[in-house]
Amino acid sequence: MQANESGLIHVDYAFGPRDSIEYLKLWLSTTRGHWHLACEYWMSPSTFHTGGIHFENGYKSVDLAHNLELIMQHQDAFSPPAQSWSQRLAPGADAYRRRE
Repeated sequence: MQANESGLIHVDYAFGPRDSIEYLKLWLSTTRGHWHLACEYWMSPSTFHTGGIHFENGYKSVDLAHNLELIMQHQDAFSPPAQSWSQRLAPGADAYRRRE
């Protein structure tokens, strides 16, 4: 998106075997209901894609490429402490349980 445009961003991602993000895709929508792939980042190459960041559909950002590379290559520095998902997502969930 250009600086003067507004829109929505959707992030698709999947975890790999070491509980780190294996790939990430950024989708943009400047028109309701129309999504365009802006870029994708793959940690490892395969027969279908190369590793690293790739921009699509005319999108390009040197700053995004630099920052995404830094984040993806150092995911452990951005990870929350090891806890169970229930503790991270719903602390105090007991307070919301229906009492009978």
